Amino acid sequence: MVESQSIAIRLDPETMSRIEEKRGEQPKSEFYRKIILDYLDKPDDKVNTEEQQRELMRIQAELDKEKAVSKVYSERIQDLQKSLGWMQLEYQKLSDRLLLPAASVAKSWWQFWKK
Repeated sequence: MVESQSIAIRLDPETMSRIEEKRGEQPKSEFYRKIILDYLDKPDDKVNTEEQQRELMRIQAELDKEKAVSKVYSERIQDLQKSLGWMQLEYQKLSDRLLLPAASVAKSWWQFWKK
């Protein structure tokens, strides 16, 4: 048989009652042993947390970059829309001028006898 050692801890009554509710009919020693072993077998969260933190920072940087690019595109679109409006106005002015009848050619003062 494997030699085992015992441990003793003190818990507040509220925590103890929560443990007893979860334990049910299972023997105390088996239940506590299972809790401790499950905790010890669990992968180290700190390593995962650091990796997750690095990944989060990378994704955040990528998101910030995408937001900046989106802002530049949005500003460029607004600039092009303003230019388009100006060009349409100028086109309309030119079209109106072309549709006007040609002005009669004024004769110089020495050409008054010519038709």
